[in-house]
Amino acid sequence: MKGHRLDGDTVVDDPSLNAVLDKFKDTNQPVVLTQKLKDTEQALDWMCAMVQDHKVAAFLGHPRSHYVNVRLAGVFALNKGIVEYLITNPGHMESVCVGNMPPKQAELEQSLQMMLEDGWEINSVEVVKYLVDMDKPWHILEANRKVLDEIFISFKENIIEENAYIDDSAVIQGKVRLGRGSRIGKNVIIRGDAWIGENTVVDYGVIIEDKVVIGDNCSITDYCKISPYTTIGNKNRIGYNAEFGGVTFDGASIVHNCQVFGVIGSYTDIGAGCLTGTLRFDDSQTIHNINGKKEFPGDFSNATYVGDHSRTGVGCIFFPGVKIGINCAIWPGTIVDKNIESNTLIITEQNKIAKRWGPEKYGW
Repeated sequence: MKGHRLDGDTVVDDPSLNAVLDKFKDTNQPVVLTQKLKDTEQALDWMCAMVQDHKVAAFLGHPRSHYVNVRLAGVFALNKGIVEYLITNPGHMESVCVGNMPPKQAELEQSLQMMLEDGWEINSVEVVKYLVDMDKPWHILEANRKVLDEIFISFKENIIEENAYIDDSAVIQGKVRLGRGSRIGKNVIIRGDAWIGENTVVDYGVIIEDKVVIGDNCSITDYCKISPYTTIGNKNRIGYNAEFGGVTFDGASIVHNCQVFGVIGSYTDIGAGCLTGTLRFDDSQTIHNINGKKEFPGDFSNATYVGDHSRTGVGCIFFPGVKIGINCAIWPGTIVDKNIESNTLIITEQNKIAKRWGPEKYGW
């Protein structure tokens, strides 16, 4: 769309985008999408603005909270007037509070601040439903929940595509969209709404909870359970007695008595019997450390996050909130209580005591 810029890591609802575009068409002036800070967010973490009567008075980079009243949502509708200010951008954010330390990188918000200083009017439109800026691992789960809520509002009836099949023994308690060539087999229970892609098999006693999306070419079988608000990517394999909730990307494998909640990366293999802890002894949320800074995610802080192309041995246990990078391998039986950096092999050493034992211990 002409004049429309959307950051690639921003998830925002359609009504918010339409409101920005409508305002831009009506005024032919720059428009920014904004949102009030949540209780769990700090202005110091965001590009922010002071807005008065739906007009931006100032843009500030990672300011103290009393200087601003909204954060920016990463959505901008701009006219050709921005070009001059992009060319003359100083290469860093000059509009900061005293003592702030902006990195040496050009920021669009600095160009917009320069426009304000030259007398341009810049309009502000507030987010209508939701915005998730996908900067941290837990934002994947937050965005997933909001998008699924929106998707399933439109589910009014079952849609069964060509060559799709539902076995007579299956129990469907919600609305189902079943893609071409897919099959819901024997004794499957779907306890709410579900969207299943093409050429996917769901069979043999699987339990699927409400608001679940399953991709194409998946095998979901053998008494596994899929928790509410779960999105499963394409080419996934989830099998025998496994329980999963959260988000998987393409090609993930979770089988044989696993119990996992979190985000699992592409082509990552979770070994048999692996467990993720989601409840701390103090019943609190996990404080995360991101690049040396403490983060308080609120929801989803106790989930486990595993990067692409990683694999675990059997019987691993993951503490609440741990994060594993890409290309990692974890030894069988490891208790993962700290984050693991990408490209790491974890080998667990065991202390063993060997003693003689035999019939003499039983009086022979």
